[in-house]
Amino acid sequence: MKAKVVICGDTSRIDSFLTTMIMKDPSVAGIVLPVESETENSDTALSALVTAAHLCQQFSLTVGKNEDLASADVVVIALERPQIAAEDMLTYVQGIMPKFRKLVNSVIENGFKGKILISAPFDELLVYFAWRFSGLPQTQLLGVGTFSQTLFLQSQLKDRLRVGENDVSALVVGTPQQQLIVWSRSYVGPAPVLMYLANQDNHFSAEDIANLEAASSSQSLMDNWAIQDLALDRLLMALVEDRPLIATVSNIQTEHEVGALAISTPVLVSLAGVRRLTDLTLSDSEETDFETIISQLRQTITEIENGKLGGTE
Repeated sequence: MKAKVVICGDTSRIDSFLTTMIMKDPSVAGIVLPVESETENSDTALSALVTAAHLCQQFSLTVGKNEDLASADVVVIALERPQIAAEDMLTYVQGIMPKFRKLVNSVIENGFKGKILISAPFDELLVYFAWRFSGLPQTQLLGVGTFSQTLFLQSQLKDRLRVGENDVSALVVGTPQQQLIVWSRSYVGPAPVLMYLANQDNHFSAEDIANLEAASSSQSLMDNWAIQDLALDRLLMALVEDRPLIATVSNIQTEHEVGALAISTPVLVSLAGVRRLTDLTLSDSEETDFETIISQLRQTITEIENGKLGGTE
């Protein structure tokens, strides 16, 4: 039986992701929930996608209702990045909280008991509040997080060092806005990436490292929905088919001294949801940087909670 996936959120992101799904043609029954503020143009675009899906061999797409949530395996919440300055993004997140809470409440009130997958700016905050609002187990919520940046970094290392697609293992953790490349645990074949700096024959330098860090943290990469959709597709397939993978996704963590939060670390994503296989081991300097990210993220959550912003009470 096909997995049943309900897609909801902002029109432009829904259309983008559905286009990727049609091209990939997975064995999935897609059900898109109409957007409340949908215009005639967006309705026409959705109708075109439903029609295009008829050409798929496995993927099906229908326009659904809230009642479909009760039997869904996964709900994908896809939200676009508003055209505002980066420094205004937190205000944006706080502003959408009432709408987001209403959406999550509607999902739960309609009998949904599956997994929630979020693709959105600041999804680490949205995953955390979705956990609070929904009451679902922490294993059933995740966001794309830094997974798209991890995929990008691995691709860049592969091309730079001219190795095979499966020869690179690299990690980007933290959040898309405050990321940390774990160079101490990044490998090419049997050797750490940093070992390649010592071999002049590889033509790999500290400047290359700096360039990779800049490219992986660029705003253009965070705004690249094509890469985001490819990452989202891989995660969805891990959740609905027997295709488990270890990915750096936003996941709920409750053991930190500063309090519960969601942050990107490598976890196993599978039919069972999200599961941590082992603790993330970092170098001393990386550990310091990661703890700083955790503290700042938790401070942001506390400010939202204590400020009673966005209906988070």
